[in-house]
Amino acid sequence: MARVLIKDVSKRYGEVLAVKDMNLDVKDREFIVLVGPSGCGKSTTLRMIAGLEVITSGEIYIGDRLINDVPPKDRKVAMVFQEYALYPHMTAYDNIAFGLKVRHESRREIDKKVRRAAQMLELTELLDRKPALLSGGERQRVALCRAIVRNPDVFLFDEPLSNLDAKLRTQARNDLIKLHRRLGVTSIYVTHDQTEAMTMGDRVAVLSHGVIQQVGTPGELYDHPQNKHVAGFIGSPAMNFIECKLVKKDGKIWIDGKGFTVKVPDNYIPLIESFINKEIIFGIRPENVYIGRAPVSSNEENTIPAVVEMVEPLGTEVVVHLTSPDPGKHGFISLSGREALRLRRGERIKVIFDLSKMHAFEKDTEKAIM
Repeated sequence: MARVLIKDVSKRYGEVLAVKDMNLDVKDREFIVLVGPSGCGKSTTLRMIAGLEVITSGEIYIGDRLINDVPPKDRKVAMVFQEYALYPHMTAYDNIAFGLKVRHESRREIDKKVRRAAQMLELTELLDRKPALLSGGERQRVALCRAIVRNPDVFLFDEPLSNLDAKLRTQARNDLIKLHRRLGVTSIYVTHDQTEAMTMGDRVAVLSHGVIQQVGTPGELYDHPQNKHVAGFIGSPAMNFIECKLVKKDGKIWIDGKGFTVKVPDNYIPLIESFINKEIIFGIRPENVYIGRAPVSSNEENTIPAVVEMVEPLGTEVVVHLTSPDPGKHGFISLSGREALRLRRGERIKVIFDLSKMHAFEKDTEKAIM
């Protein structure tokens, strides 16, 4: 197995800088996820590791070996693509065996590897079928099988589950994690789905415009985002952001939202007091916005009036869209229990913020203050 080290790597297409000065250290046997919106450079990064794209500058190592000029076939990586890239005229068996035949392995060794991998992914009964006779999930497993038989040092996954329906994606995610634990191969997985990233990755790297914004465990990204982009991208529903001003009154520090005020908890004052009388971005997650009874202490310092705009039932959870009073009239969301189903559009209610879990960001740079 192998560590993957990306040092100061950039990729330029003419005037477009797709990846900028990327640095990432993927540990041996780690499962790391690159996540971000379309066009952020995550698939380009994967293709540079595979050797399918030539890097513009920087260095990529697999283990202790610099692979910048190493041909793709000699890099000991196996890549699973979004479209699976199966040959339609070949059976599942021949698709899995194709790479081994190209390497001129013996027929006996090929058969042994194919059937062992097929058994691992429960494909033994499907080896004689062509892709047209396989479901999306079965085709995905054939593509995985083809990667496994190569016995790579590194697995590269380029959104391999995006063509599956929601239920099958959940099952496939679990299967991939079990497979990784069994094989222990260093894996780099690309997705635009933050839920997929958070449930699968040992660590997650959040990208935007070709730049890594933050790398950390799912818990670190969720609890301690380093900037507004990470805070808004990680978590569903997304974090609420409200542009406010930090003011000091009666010896206390308040967040003034032009229509509501809430008090900054005393333990956060050392982190935020240098921004008094400045514009900031106040952030709070929907699950920390309570309607009615709340598992946090409630008083005028963390309670604001709000108007119900829309109620979205999601089974055991209910998403409530709210606005604060004029003149600010900020929109925000509460993730509540089924008791919120009683609410009606236009109803005026009281909302409680759990300010022990608040976030704050600089308005200009959008970097986290706390």
